[in-house]
Amino acid sequence: MKHPSDEQTLPSPFDNWSPDIESIPRLSEGDRTETISTTDARAALTTRAELRTHFLNVPFPIVLFFAFVSVVLTHTPIYQVFFVNHGISIALSPLPADTVHRPGTLEFMNIRTAADFESWFEFTMLPEIFPAKGANNSALENATIGRIGSYNQVVGAVEVSVLNAPKAKCPSDGRLASHYGGCYDFESDFDITDGDLHTRNTRRQPWYTLYLPLQEPSPYTKYRVWQEHGSIGGYYINLGTRQIDIKITTYNGELDMFTYLRFALEFQAGGAIEPKYSVNSVPANPYAESHINLLPDVLVALLAIRLVVRRFVQLASRMKARTAWVTGVDVIEWLSVASLVVYYIAWVRLFQRCFASDFEDQVAALRTFYDSVYALPVADQSEAMASSPQPSVSDFMNGFAPALSFLYMMSILTCLQLAVNVMSALHFHPTMSILSTTIMASVRRLGTFLFLFLLVVVALATSGALLFGPKLEAFASLGAAMVTCINMIFNGYEYDHIKDIHPLAVVWYWLSQSIITLVLVNIMLAVIISAHEDIVHVDHGKRSFLQEMLWVLRDILHTDCVCKGRHGLRLQERLAIDNGTRVWTAAEIAQAIGISDAQGARWVRTLKQFASVHTTASADATEDAATPSMDEMAYRRRLEDRIKFIDAKLEGLVEYMQLHEQQRMLQHV
Repeated sequence: MKHPSDEQTLPSPFDNWSPDIESIPRLSEGDRTETISTTDARAALTTRAELRTHFLNVPFPIVLFFAFVSVVLTHTPIYQVFFVNHGISIALSPLPADTVHRPGTLEFMNIRTAADFESWFEFTMLPEIFPAKGANNSALENATIGRIGSYNQVVGAVEVSVLNAPKAKCPSDGRLASHYGGCYDFESDFDITDGDLHTRNTRRQPWYTLYLPLQEPSPYTKYRVWQEHGSIGGYYINLGTRQIDIKITTYNGELDMFTYLRFALEFQAGGAIEPKYSVNSVPANPYAESHINLLPDVLVALLAIRLVVRRFVQLASRMKARTAWVTGVDVIEWLSVASLVVYYIAWVRLFQRCFASDFEDQVAALRTFYDSVYALPVADQSEAMASSPQPSVSDFMNGFAPALSFLYMMSILTCLQLAVNVMSALHFHPTMSILSTTIMASVRRLGTFLFLFLLVVVALATSGALLFGPKLEAFASLGAAMVTCINMIFNGYEYDHIKDIHPLAVVWYWLSQSIITLVLVNIMLAVIISAHEDIVHVDHGKRSFLQEMLWVLRDILHTDCVCKGRHGLRLQERLAIDNGTRVWTAAEIAQAIGISDAQGARWVRTLKQFASVHTTASADATEDAATPSMDEMAYRRRLEDRIKFIDAKLEGLVEYMQLHEQQRMLQHV
């Protein structure tokens, strides 16, 4: 049975509203006219200025980054460098993976004894540079002499040097040492550049050097004579030999590339021989092929100058405003400028060394000298060789590898720094700063944990060095053992390498895996994931980088390109004198800045768009202020969400109570 009062009972605000209650005006309904308050308009103009500043600056670091990448690939064209290096590697067999095994040949990296070196040099190196016959047993052409891999011609001469250390006092004076014999100085440094040209051309100790120029008519005979004289005199390979160096500089005319090769054998005090091989190539003149290759350098220079001017302008404005002079963004941009300057210093040095100096003149003079020497009788050639300028040219070539290595290092560092500069320019937007913010938050949280991580790694590396160091080079020192332990985290070192070295290998391996991989690494991942989740929760997930960029572009087209920015300044001046409580309609804004009502409505919509973007302070102000921790920001965000939820509930209850009171009063009338 229905109670009579049921029809007069007001439905709950959480149920469906009845038609009669829907007709009652609610608090949420109002005038549909486009309006905006003074507070929101001021906030919108502030946000508008910040977004315009950021979005107008973003293209410059991005263009600078890609322009520098183009510069690096022009100065050091990797694909051409690979062709040259790979061709030389296959020809001289420095690595087992670079060649198919041929009977009678030995790979350089497989050399283990002095006899192996002699076999490699006589049957691999010399036949490649000084072939006895042409291709398919055809007649030998002069153009094929002195070439490696068909297209890499030797510049100057092939240099072979043997370093023999002098005898020294043994570290022990015991009875065992007295029967050992003489010891040798394996600690002192012996610079090959010591002495004048005559001394270096005629000396036998500590360096014993052979130069094989392209004009040499019988290189095999000269090498054997040099070898025999050194063996008889005691300054060829013997017990005191510490090092053998072979240095070659080549030029590839097909690719216009200079290449510096160094083959080194280091004789260790323990009796082992460690082969080392390096090859460095660089274009002789990257601008000779086309002047277009100079455009990336010009673009990088202009963008770097713009960055410096921008820094000085902001510095002057901060000094005038008496605010902090330097912020984190400033440091990143100054480091970008500094890295570019150092890179170009390295490039100019290498540029001058290759072809902007008298290098070609020295090579031409050296070629003329050898031609004149070999025109003399054989008996007079040895005396004439004492004045050879070859050591000076060799010293010049020896500086080629360090200069090129420094250029490569600066290329990598500058590229990384410019990438950081791009992330710094995008840091203002929460959707584009997830990576950088996550990294910074993770580093802050992992600060103390990294000490514990390093402590455990050192302990495991020390134990690994004691267990496996006597037999494995990967554990032969504490530094090498630490690198090996870290590589194990990323599956860079297999258990098969140590399983037969020590009975405790299996215990050590699984102990290190369980502690480092299962515990420490998972803790690090958990911290990083937690920091990322907090950042995603704190930041405004509804913001869109592309949408805000389109807002800024449309605003620039409408205000700066069409109206020359006058309307924005007028509105800003009008809002500045308002008391802050006024609600502006579209018509009032149109009247205040002198535009039509339709344009005023568009201005209100634009201001509402910018007001809806809850940006943080500008990048500079953010760096000046103290940044709260991510935990505090996450807590604050969750608290704000809870307050908004409660406010929504209270608003519904207030409407319900007001409507209930109105209906009760109608019933009493």
